[in-house]
Amino acid sequence: MHEHYEGARTWAFNWGGAVLGAGVLFVYFVIPRRFRTRALPGAIWSVSAAAVVTGLVVYLAAPKIEVRLFRGRQAISVSKHLLWTLGTELEFATNRESLAEAKAIVAETMKAPSYGMTWENTFLGGRIREEDSPGNYLLRPTTNGYDFLIYDPRGAEIIEAPLR
Repeated sequence: MHEHYEGARTWAFNWGGAVLGAGVLFVYFVIPRRFRTRALPGAIWSVSAAAVVTGLVVYLAAPKIEVRLFRGRQAISVSKHLLWTLGTELEFATNRESLAEAKAIVAETMKAPSYGMTWENTFLGGRIREEDSPGNYLLRPTTNGYDFLIYDPRGAEIIEAPLR
């Protein structure tokens, strides 16, 4: 599997760029004018080498964690789609009064991918599960059976869940 360490790479480029920028300014203002034509190229090469070494050291020392990056509303729509799929399965397949039956149908539905997507929680990682946290769902018992609640990226209930 090809892994992308965007954070470590960005951090390394930032540190290397900072060393290069500060080093060039330091060399330019510290070397007297009369020696600049001879000493400047060697000093710039030294600063450049120091910047590259700094970048490599920072990259190698930075913790590397595999992450999935989503842009804009994509992360929200993927999780919401999966949760709405669960809600729809419950709406059409269960007796409203049977919480045990609802839990069994959710477990069975989550065994297979939905429209080619796995049941991965894009907010917290891991699988989507019954828990009141971002990207998850909750089957809450009521006097008439249960309510199916889904949670947004902030962990707030989405009231418009299919079975409400």
